[in-house]
Amino acid sequence: MQPYSALLALDTTWYRISSEKSRALNLLYLKFSSYKEDCPFSDVFGSASTSVFDSFTPDEIAVMPMEELVDFVLSHGNNRLSNPEEIAKTLKSAANRAYRL
Repeated sequence: MQPYSALLALDTTWYRISSEKSRALNLLYLKFSSYKEDCPFSDVFGSASTSVFDSFTPDEIAVMPMEELVDFVLSHGNNRLSNPEEIAKTLKSAANRAYRL
């Protein structure tokens, strides 16, 4: 059984990670209902994306000035994002459509 123990450990770890990601997406939906569908980032769990939903509520994003949101996205995206103005516009649109709890 020893040759298969590493494979078993990998499989168990993969299962835990996938279930934790599902749980995180469910919690994200409760906070920001339209974020996953309208996410302008390539990865919901990427650096810039997690900074946005960790730092702000949808209400804060909706009233935040566009320049400030663009600066925030640029600083947390490590200057690798191609169109930060479009990303900020999409975030504001998603924040305006999010359900309020």
